[in-house]
Order: sequence, then structure tokens, then C-alpha cells
Amino acid sequence: MTANKKIDFVLQFPEGNFLIAGGTPYFMPEGGDKAYLGWGEKKELLGKFHHKLETRSEDFKKYDLTYEIEDGDLIAARLITPFNRSAGKLADDAAVAKLNDDLENGHLELKGRARPPHITRAAKFGDGRLLLLIDGLEKESRHTLLIGTPGNYEQIGLGSGVQGGNSFYYKTEDGTDLALPYGYGGPKHDEAPQYGNEYLAYIPVENAQDLAAFGVDFTAPDPHLDPFCKEMDGRKPPVAPKPAPKSGPSR
Repeated sequence: MTANKKIDFVLQFPEGNFLIAGGTPYFMPEGGDKAYLGWGEKKELLGKFHHKLETRSEDFKKYDLTYEIEDGDLIAARLITPFNRSAGKLADDAAVAKLNDDLENGHLELKGRARPPHITRAAKFGDGRLLLLIDGLEKESRHTLLIGTPGNYEQIGLGSGVQGGNSFYYKTEDGTDLALPYGYGGPKHDEAPQYGNEYLAYIPVENAQDLAAFGVDFTAPDPHLDPFCKEMDGRKPPVAPKPAPKSGPSR
């Protein structure tokens, strides 16, 4: 969501820019029109800010963004990984104003944390058909109900529903009752899921985000970028090789 957001200042690094809006950092690749929320720990002490942010890098899990600003002037800014450290500078007022105009006019988007769709419940009918309740598959609704076999599912429209504890109860658009009690390992393991008059058996889900394992065809969302994710590899500045150590005098 970008409504009511305002960019306060921008930190420019060789790896890209960080747009700071209300104390929250958003990473924007150079020349991009989207800025991606950086999430993680935040600490502040006497005007010094330290963000320990998550990355999708294949080499490490977190990086550090630190900066200190006093009376509108940048004292220092650093982008730190286990392998490298970059110095940042403050963008001028005209650049910040242009970004805020783009934000207001819809030419720039501040993207929140991406949450891939995941399987909330998986169960099997007596005839081998599967029932999948998937969270986040559609923007318009929280849950999507699929019934069928891998690669050949029918989407069943959901009407009213309630959630109690770790249980879900829905009535489909055609009036069929759907009961998905407790999920996995709940206090009543033996309470079976039910679709209309049919009882089903739960299926263990090893990776809830692996929809392909159940034969669900969907368009994956665009990746959420950070300075060190694999999608940025081609945009990162080259690292200058370290000079070879000088040899000492021969003896």
C-alpha cells in the first residue's frame, strides 16, 4: 500500500537506493518504479539508526543498513554484509520531491512484504479426489477452494465462513457445508474434515508453499527484491579485486 505514504529522504548506495518513509526502509533498484519493503529488526539511539534486514541471497540471510542524520545532514550511511561494506550518500531535495510526485501520481509503488500463497488444508475424498484450501491464491479473497485431481481441479466458490481456533467452516456458493476442524495435530485428531455428507482424511503437507507438489497451476508473484537477492546479481557493481600482497625482500 502506498496511500498516505511520504518519502522523507533517500539513501543512495552502489547496490541501489533506500527510500525511508516514516522510518521504514524500502529498497529501490536504480531506475526502478517499485520500492520493496525491507523487514527485520530496527534499533535507534541518539539519531543513529540500525536496521538488520532479511535478504533472499543464497549466501547469507541478513544484512545491515545503518545511518545517522543530524539537522538534515547525513553523518554516515553503511550497507553491510558478511562479505562487503558500502558507503551511502543522501539524495538531494529535488530527487526526493520527484519520487514523492511519482508516488502520488502512481508512477512509483511501495510494495509491502510479499506473502506467497500456501496450502492451509489438504484432504482426500474416498474416491481419491483432493480438496485443497489455499490461502492467498487470489487477491479478492483470503481462501480458495479446489476439488479434483492434480492438474485437473475445479474451483468451488466460497460463501460465508467462520474461523474458530484452528478450524475453518464454510458454506459454498451452492450451499454445501465445508468443515475443516483443527488441522494437523489438534486436540481432536480423530475429527475428520467433511464436505457436505462426505467425510475426508487429512493429507500431511511437507511444504505449504509448494503448490506444484499438488499439481496446482498458478502464476507466481513477482519476486520481492532486496540488494543481494539473485535477481539483482546482474545489476550489482563489480567488486574491485584486492591487490596482491607485496613480496618481501629475498634473503
